[in-house]
Amino acid sequence: MDYSQIIAALKEASLFDLYRLSAGINAMMDDPERIKTVKRNLKSGQHIRYYTEKDNTEVAARVLKIGAKYVQVEDIEGGARWRVPFHMINLCGVEVDIHTNGPSVKLDKNHLKNGEFIGFFDNHEQERHGRILRRNQKTVTIQTDDAGNWRVPYSRLFKVVDGNSAEVEDPTLIEGEIVSDVPQSTKSLFQDE
Repeated sequence: MDYSQIIAALKEASLFDLYRLSAGINAMMDDPERIKTVKRNLKSGQHIRYYTEKDNTEVAARVLKIGAKYVQVEDIEGGARWRVPFHMINLCGVEVDIHTNGPSVKLDKNHLKNGEFIGFFDNHEQERHGRILRRNQKTVTIQTDDAGNWRVPYSRLFKVVDGNSAEVEDPTLIEGEIVSDVPQSTKSLFQDE
C-alpha cells in the first residue's frame, strides 16, 4: 500500500468520514483471524520491526515472548523492553514513510519523525536547523545546536536533505557538488555587466 497516496486522498475527507473510516479500521485490527496470521509468523528470538506512532518511525526489535494480545520485544538499539500489540508489527517490510509530492506540499505530523533533522525560519526570518524532539498537533519542538529548544508551527518548516544520504529519492532534486573555490574567470559569468 502506498500510504502517501492514501493520506493525500484523505485530505479531502470530512471529519466524520475520517471517524467512520477509523471505526472500520479499528474493527479490522481486532479481527482474530488477522491476529492469528501475525502470531503464526512470529517466533521467540525473531528479529522484527514495529511502527510507533509517537515517533512516526519503525523500531528494530527481537521477539521475547508471544502473548494473547501482545508481543513482548526488546529493542535492538538500547535494549528497552515493550509490550507491542500485533497490529504494530511490520512483518512484510512495508514502507512506512509518508512522502511529500513536490515542494509545494505542506509538511504535517505524518511527514516528519522524531529525531529527524529539519529547517525552519525564526521570527526574524533567519534560517535555523535542528532535530525534532516532539511532533505536536500544531507545532514541532526542535532542538538547535545554538539556541536551545524552539516550538515551530508546521507552516515554517522545510525539509533538509543530506546530500550524502543514499536513501533520498526526490525527483525535484538534482545531483551536484559544492565548489568551494570558484576560479576568477568563472566568477565573472555570474556578475552583472
